[in-house]
This record gives sequence, C-alpha cells and structure tokens, in this order.
Amino acid sequence: MTMTTTPAPEPPPAVSGWESALLRAEHLPWAVLYRVPIGYAVLPLSAIAFGPAVTGAGIVASFLAVLVALRIGPGVLRRGLPCSKPVKAIWAERRVLARRYDSYQWRKMLGLGLGLALQPVLSGEVRPAGVVLAAISVIGGAAGVGLWHRHAAAIPKSSPLV
Repeated sequence: MTMTTTPAPEPPPAVSGWESALLRAEHLPWAVLYRVPIGYAVLPLSAIAFGPAVTGAGIVASFLAVLVALRIGPGVLRRGLPCSKPVKAIWAERRVLARRYDSYQWRKMLGLGLGLALQPVLSGEVRPAGVVLAAISVIGGAAGVGLWHRHAAAIPKSSPLV
C-alpha cells in the first residue's frame, strides 16, 4: 500500500509560526513520524516497569499505558498552550472528524507500530509479543490511514482539517 501525502493546507492568516507548526504536525507524514520514537520506547519502558524479563502481558500493558498517555497528554497540552481562537477551532473540528472516522487513532497506531518494529531491528533483542503488537499496529494503522484518505477526498481541499 502506498501512502500519498498531500501538501498541508495553509493555516488561517491569524495563526503564528509555532501555531502553524502545531497544526501541520497532524498531517502526513509528520503525524506518523513523530510517533515512531514513542513506539520505539515501548519495549524499553516495559523492561523498566516490569524488569528485564518482561512478559507479553507486561509489554501489552506498557503499550496500553502509552496509548492512554497519548490520549490524555494532548488534551492537557491543548488546555495549557496559549493558542489563538482559530487554532483551537481547527483542533475542535479535527477532533469531531477524528471521532467520526477514527483517523487519529489509525495514524497513532501506524506510528507506534513502526517504532515497535524498529526496536528489535536496532537493538537485536526480539520479543515475540512486541513483534506481534508491531505487526497488528502497522497493518491496522496502514489500513486505517488508507481508509481515511478515501474519506478525506470528500472534504474540501481548502479545509484546514485534512
């Protein structure tokens, strides 16, 4: 499956440079790429939390904890960052769209899965639970991103949401 990237739409003129960067972070490929290091860290975090002989259940628990943190963390940041009203409005619209198509979750899974897949390649330590989790995340995430692109085609190209 090939993923085509479309240029991110221009943010509204009232948006500052750093706000523009925040908005563009959720466009492919960045929406996936910045999550790869987080996925890479799941297995080492599992070993820290459960010891070096961590079981598959411990790896899954760590993965789920990371998913929860990735759900809560952005909400806390959205409330804490001093962003303009146009940026907050775009984020709110994106959350509505993400709930409808679950697109955010798929990009998250793809990025985390790629990071999980890189971990044994770069460390040389293969944990079967990590490999299975990586495969499920990459396959499911890639399929979900593909479906999202099909739905996104119906959204006007001038929209800051896609």
